[in-house]
Amino acid sequence: MANKKIKFSFRIVNLKPKVFDQFCKLAIIEKIYYRVGRLWNNKRRFVVLWPLSHKMPSQRVINFIKKHQISSGDYGIYISLSASKKFEQIKIPQNILSFYRCFGGQIDFSYIFIEER
Repeated sequence: MANKKIKFSFRIVNLKPKVFDQFCKLAIIEKIYYRVGRLWNNKRRFVVLWPLSHKMPSQRVINFIKKHQISSGDYGIYISLSASKKFEQIKIPQNILSFYRCFGGQIDFSYIFIEER
């Protein structure tokens, strides 16, 4: 039986500690429930990620990105797919596509193949 799980998230990478601290304050105001990590190749830089099913980035988040001159290569849509078939179709929801068209950034994919036994 085929099993597929798709998660759509918004991700900002490569945040300096001071910018990360300011993001944390913004996240409280915006009620963004995010996960945080560190870059694998620079432990002094942060990565934040939150599910788009919970909250789309607001104009305040976009203004934050612009204010701190975060590169379009350092933020965007992150799509995680886990599936038990090698070839699966991914359809990006219209609200996520509309957001991407307005604000740009990256669209990154993570694919995990789960072998059925």
